[in-house]
Amino acid sequence: MQEIPATYWMIIIGVIAIFICLVLFYLILLIRESREAVKESKEVLRNSKNSILRIERITENLEATTDMARATMEEISTKVLTPFRTIAGFMNTIGDFVSKKFEKEEIEEEVTIEDLLNE
Repeated sequence: MQEIPATYWMIIIGVIAIFICLVLFYLILLIRESREAVKESKEVLRNSKNSILRIERITENLEATTDMARATMEEISTKVLTPFRTIAGFMNTIGDFVSKKFEKEEIEEEVTIEDLLNE
């Protein structure tokens, strides 16, 4: 009675073997699903890479457009605004000269009026 019959040992070993096979089966299923997930992630990465390349092309086009606009504005500044600034400076000089001339005449007139009143 002290010995366990061989049938019980076979049942215990069989149950342990079934559990090990079940664990291996679930491990295989997990590996298969992860393989599919990796494939899907590779596709997503390819699509995102293509999107990034498109965005880079768009930004390059925008940079080229802004560079052209900047060059156009600089050309306008040098060819149109510079002569206007020169003319404005010339007019300012003439205005200063005329205003100083009028100030001298007013001062002379004020002096003459005061002189006349004092006499």
